[in-house]
Amino acid sequence: MIDRVFDRFSSGTYRVVAVVVTAMNLVLIAATAWLGAASDKVFIPLSFYISEAQRPVLLVTYAIFAVLGGLLAARLPRLAYGWLWVWFAFCFVMIEFGRWYAAWRLFVRHDAGPLADFLAWSGTAAWLTAVALLSYLMLLFPTGRLSSPRWKPVSWAVAVCFLLAVVSRAFMPGFMDIIFYSNPYDWLPFRWVPLAANVADFAIGGLFAAIPLSVVSV
Repeated sequence: MIDRVFDRFSSGTYRVVAVVVTAMNLVLIAATAWLGAASDKVFIPLSFYISEAQRPVLLVTYAIFAVLGGLLAARLPRLAYGWLWVWFAFCFVMIEFGRWYAAWRLFVRHDAGPLADFLAWSGTAAWLTAVALLSYLMLLFPTGRLSSPRWKPVSWAVAVCFLLAVVSRAFMPGFMDIIFYSNPYDWLPFRWVPLAANVADFAIGGLFAAIPLSVVSV
């Protein structure tokens, strides 16, 4: 199935996509650094805040992930494993960019706006995606395929837990994950919140439980 996906376009097309996504990651990292510096001059609640000492370390780490993933995907564009690193880096970049853009809009510009709402909200999906990809980075190491068919149940369990976690968390009323920001898309009726919370806890627990299992597959 993976082979059929990568046969749809030429290797050159995939190389261009890898370069574009990597460049976008680096631009967002630079924008995050600027937003963080601009926000340091005002009071930022601890739920948003990452210290000035921690921020460069995180952003440099994400840049390394982005560049290494981009190089691997550009060098071997039909190898699924390289693309996992590209999107793994993108998830973390989006978490930090969304966090700092929302903080900048709220506490510097004093007006959140729809883009800040969306980026803050997308952080929930981004961190859940990153946790799921962490398992796949080990399950599919190094060829982009499972080392044995016996790991298929773990692979499917990660996918199911990821979907359940995202769907149950994305539209739940209240404050979101990662940052203390009220969910702008709280469309879930309150009577369904306890069930959704239980489903989310179960699914997120499953995602984290899959990580040590995935390590064994390497």
